Amino acid sequence: MFQNFLRNLFPKKGQPPVFPLRFTKEAEDTIRKHLDRRKESVFRIMIDRTRASTEVKVGYDQTRNSVPLYEYPVRVEIDPEDEVSLEGSRMDWDSETREFRIYPDVDLDVEYQRIRNRFRIETNRYLFVDLFRRKYESKTGYPEWLRNTIDSAKIESLEIEGSVWTFRLNEAYRSEYSDILMLEKELADSILDFFSGFPKRKE
Repeated sequence: MFQNFLRNLFPKKGQPPVFPLRFTKEAEDTIRKHLDRRKESVFRIMIDRTRASTEVKVGYDQTRNSVPLYEYPVRVEIDPEDEVSLEGSRMDWDSETREFRIYPDVDLDVEYQRIRNRFRIETNRYLFVDLFRRKYESKTGYPEWLRNTIDSAKIESLEIEGSVWTFRLNEAYRSEYSDILMLEKELADSILDFFSGFPKRKE
């Protein structure tokens, strides 16, 4: 895990760096005020995953002297796997409801390449523990974790390399510009939804 962490923190040329979970000033001040009164406590973060949903749970707990992968402005304890899943996200404090809220903050840069009949989408997220290229095709079937993200009737193949997703379209989508715009939004929304679920890094 540590080697993969370093590899993603200092990615190869052309790949954006990854950043740890960020805390807004309101969240940081709220947590620090609590921890200053309880020197043996830490702010604990945990991702609870079920088949139906994913929930980020937070709270205060006794320290177990674990060392996070990253440095944070407050004392944090978190499982390394969850810590990597939360890279790029933002923790905020809602003073009205007195609740912490986490925002995935997934960014997408979408480019349609008409000649190649494909979408190239760069994200600020990494799905795999390494930066090697993976290719999936509709004719051989997409893996289960992709089936809710990709419509095999529209997408001929998908390549994922680092933070870049490249969707090659089926022949039916070569000429209709309105369909292209609709498909662009559909793909972007699917990727946003996928990463908003804080998926685990895959091998």
